[in-house]
Amino acid sequence: MAIRVITDAHLHTAASIYLLLGMLWFALYSAIEEIHTGSFTHITHSTAGTIDRPSDLQYFSMAALTLGYGDILPVSGVVRMLSALEAGSGALYLAITVALLVSAHKQRNR
Repeated sequence: MAIRVITDAHLHTAASIYLLLGMLWFALYSAIEEIHTGSFTHITHSTAGTIDRPSDLQYFSMAALTLGYGDILPVSGVVRMLSALEAGSGALYLAITVALLVSAHKQRNR
């Protein structure tokens, strides 16, 4: 059986793909927000407001991809379902990537 060697390039590629996933979801959310303004709401201390900056959607996308903070909420049903899919894909990506790295590390130590 061939031993897989994980290099820095592999790790950089994995991190880049993860960030690109976040950017892909951000682009999708931006398009939806442009078509259906008010699909997201921003919760601050005791008030709610609409999203007024693209960076808010980028922040939401990266937060949803990892763990989600809850200060920006999807309002419409379509966006809620998409954010759930993003959270699931982020968790799967991390789990699969870590499993592959651990597997390669174990093979190298044998």
